[in-house]
Amino acid sequence: MLVLDADLLQQFRLQYAEQVLALLAHPPQLFSPIQGTMRQLWDELFAAVTRSESEPLLRHRAQGLLLALALAGLGGVLFADRETGVADRLRQTMLLQPGRDWRLAELAHQFFMGESTLRRKLDQEGHSFRKILDQVRLNTALGLLQSTQLPIGEIARQCGYASHSRFSQRFQKQFGIKPMQLRATHP
Repeated sequence: MLVLDADLLQQFRLQYAEQVLALLAHPPQLFSPIQGTMRQLWDELFAAVTRSESEPLLRHRAQGLLLALALAGLGGVLFADRETGVADRLRQTMLLQPGRDWRLAELAHQFFMGESTLRRKLDQEGHSFRKILDQVRLNTALGLLQSTQLPIGEIARQCGYASHSRFSQRFQKQFGIKPMQLRATHP
């Protein structure tokens, strides 16, 4: 049996955040035959444990195996950070596609809970689905306005707003400045 410590998994989540978030966005695949590269990495890790290799080398080999699992779309259950609150997990998932038409029922299914349970957990953490979605979309838009030359209408669309004027209203309410005014300060 192989035991992966929490620090190793946390380090992996940080180092390969994009791969982990993409993997967690899909229902987990609980079983898959081990073949090819995965088999080789698995065998090498067990052989290294048997040879009592140094801790840094074992960690390196374990991370290689974890990366292979993630890239193959496997091991999602390993990568879910149970310490992270549901609001943060929701936020991380939405950040992958801020313009997507997110539905609470879909996210609840993705997190293996009922809609009412997800609402209750968000409420316990002092959050709501709509507020988190707005926050993700508007913060993404802010970053795009400051770091790209994309037209404001395109930024609004990429962040899930069908109406340029509705986007502008929400943006001004959140940040106290209209997108056009902000763009003028960041040529």
